Amino acid sequence: MRMVQYQCKPLQEYRTQSLRKLTKAFRKLTNNAEENRDYPTANEMHYWSMEAQRKESWWRQLGPIGTLYWALSGYGVRPLRAFVVLIIMSLVFALLYSLPDIGADYSLQAFAGPDSGLLGYFWYFLRTEMYSLGALARLNPEPKPTPGLFQTLVLTAGILGPLQIALLALAIRRRVMR
Repeated sequence: MRMVQYQCKPLQEYRTQSLRKLTKAFRKLTNNAEENRDYPTANEMHYWSMEAQRKESWWRQLGPIGTLYWALSGYGVRPLRAFVVLIIMSLVFALLYSLPDIGADYSLQAFAGPDSGLLGYFWYFLRTEMYSLGALARLNPEPKPTPGLFQTLVLTAGILGPLQIALLALAIRRRVMR
């Protein structure tokens, strides 16, 4: 048993050293690609450099903010990921706004009563999705949120939306400028 514990520590150190070397190699490749004006390759090498750094030590190197940066926009080089996350956020907030118990100024029955059928529910969800997009973009959508859970959701969307839009803009900028 003691021998197994003794061997695990060198394996972890070897892994950490290998990931550090890999990070340095990817950074050198990134710089080389930028000098040669091969910007798509530079973006890819930057991504893999950050990924190796994240795998080296999640907490010490990047922490939760770096991990969120990876998850939400792929270190600023994956615009499609940032866009998909923004769409998912708008859908989640639309679903939350459509819950009847959150105190919204409008309820499911107001837009889609039992007689309106599937089309009524579709139009209702479309309206809540438009409201969600407006709240994410800080466009001050109507109706104004009443105090309570509904207002908390609108405020949360108003904070998270611009942050995700900024990550999307950064990823697009990086893609276009390079």
